[in-house]
Amino acid sequence: MFKILTLECIFVLRLLFGSLMDATISDSFRQFIRSRYGRNVADLLARDDLGDVGSYGGGDHVAGQKTSKYPVIFVHGMLTSAGTTQTMASFFQSSGGYSEEELYATTFGPRGSLVISGAMDCQYSQTIRYMIIAVSEYTNSPVNVIAYSMGVPVSRKAILGGNCVEGGDLGRGTLTQYVNTFLGVAGPNNGALGCSLPLASFLTTCNSINGLRCGSAFLSDINSRQHYEGQYVYAIQSTGDITVGTTVCGAQTSVIPGANYILTFEGLSHIQVCTLTGEQQFNLVTKHSVN
Repeated sequence: MFKILTLECIFVLRLLFGSLMDATISDSFRQFIRSRYGRNVADLLARDDLGDVGSYGGGDHVAGQKTSKYPVIFVHGMLTSAGTTQTMASFFQSSGGYSEEELYATTFGPRGSLVISGAMDCQYSQTIRYMIIAVSEYTNSPVNVIAYSMGVPVSRKAILGGNCVEGGDLGRGTLTQYVNTFLGVAGPNNGALGCSLPLASFLTTCNSINGLRCGSAFLSDINSRQHYEGQYVYAIQSTGDITVGTTVCGAQTSVIPGANYILTFEGLSHIQVCTLTGEQQFNLVTKHSVN
């Protein structure tokens, strides 16, 4: 069911909306990353292997100059890519006056493919961690992060840093100082409802180490501290979300512990709460208000 709904979301977005964004990160942003962090990191964030859906952002910005707005980094979910967040980025352009210098995304996941499992590998969070640091330093500004579905826990771990539960290390210290506002939309922060079903523990997505099973080592890690995701932390959820669920193991799964504000919609599906709440997403990260 999760795959069907997510694929439907991709189809609808690509069918109804054109992109105002350039394909892949700009040459100037790519060169900045390469000179600062090396070619491997530049390739990791550009995701040329995925073509025009692999990444975007940077425009003609001069590295080190401060942007007029806090740049926004969009983080996709399972079975999707940076390209599927272009609709929301285009909304920020048309409605909020954002430029390509202020809108960014990359694709986390295996080279040459999309994330097809809910197991949240260390490399996924490492990719987003690199992106947050690179955009912040490139624009000389704190960033805003809007993450969707599985991208929410992946991004929270990217900001938290430290050891990965399956091995590996993201580096010491949180990235709290890099993030002005963090917004998690329909994130399985306490696990996905389907992973509570009998025999679900045999699925990679629902494994007890870095999977979406409630109480997994990964989810316990990111929920062990509060309000590290940014100066302002918000979450959006819906009572009609049957993909990640609403209440999982006794907790509202899309709620981020310690968040400044939780916005709850009635009856919206997982797809709808991600794609039909653009105005509220925009207002939360730019005005710290839903109106």
